[in-house]
Amino acid sequence: MRDLGDAFLAVMADTGWSASRLARELGSSQPWVSMVLAGKRDPGVRRAAYVDAVATRLAQHEAQLGGAPLAREAVRHASRVIPVARSGGPALAAAASRLCRQSALILHDVRKLGQAETTARAALALGLSAGDTAASASALACDVLSMTTAHLPDGRGAMYARRGLALGGLDDASAAMLSARLGRSLALAGRSGPARASFDQALGLDGSAEVTGNCGIGLTDLGLCGLAEDHLTTAARLTADSPFLHALYLARLAKSALRARDPELTAGRMATLAALAPLVDSPRLTIHLKHLYDGTRIWEPIPEVRDARDGLREAMA
Repeated sequence: MRDLGDAFLAVMADTGWSASRLARELGSSQPWVSMVLAGKRDPGVRRAAYVDAVATRLAQHEAQLGGAPLAREAVRHASRVIPVARSGGPALAAAASRLCRQSALILHDVRKLGQAETTARAALALGLSAGDTAASASALACDVLSMTTAHLPDGRGAMYARRGLALGGLDDASAAMLSARLGRSLALAGRSGPARASFDQALGLDGSAEVTGNCGIGLTDLGLCGLAEDHLTTAARLTADSPFLHALYLARLAKSALRARDPELTAGRMATLAALAPLVDSPRLTIHLKHLYDGTRIWEPIPEVRDARDGLREAMA
């Protein structure tokens, strides 16, 4: 097959569908399908591949560098792709949804939470417009929306997670991540029982770093530091090749030790974190470092803690 028109002809021959039926199945218009069949319309497949490549590159760079060096670029890409995708085909809309989702993640890292939510809502709208109710782009958008709003007292974080879980055809990884997000929102609202049930559901479906780590964070929010330790340690181990994500989970482990009132363990984790932090430019990580620095002031007479605090101060500088 040389192009999408050839693929359409093959599908029609296989199924006996008319051009109108094919258009309905694709969630597109019959005139658009006819123009593709006649070779008169660029369906945007190459543009969709380019947009997906941009999203992948942003994700890879954030994993290594943190969000701060990428924020301006992410906003620029999202602002350009949204109006183009609204008038394009389903493939371009789905790719644009994934790009907007990644842009929202970067905006979340640089603490532009309102802008992150707006961008993630655009990602959700684009995913749904692409007929993406089977969960991929739409579920990813709901995931970021829940993460971005989990701290709000209006219950928006749980609402977005539930909206994602209500999508049809979720794979286990998507369902697990949304369950972990739901648990985190419920934990922040003080709803321990439902939060624990959501975490158990998530961990039963998927053992990825993101799912495991978010369950650990939520369990820490509930004050269950012992249970959280194992999950956060696993997440840190699984993200060893990503300085940004690894540093975030190390920071959470250090804060868990601080919350457990263990000066020696806190100091050791702070020292490890201080060696890694200069490789990452992340306002979110900086907030964690400040919390650790301020929270350990009472232990400064302890030599190990004093040295670890000095390391963190240099890293923040």
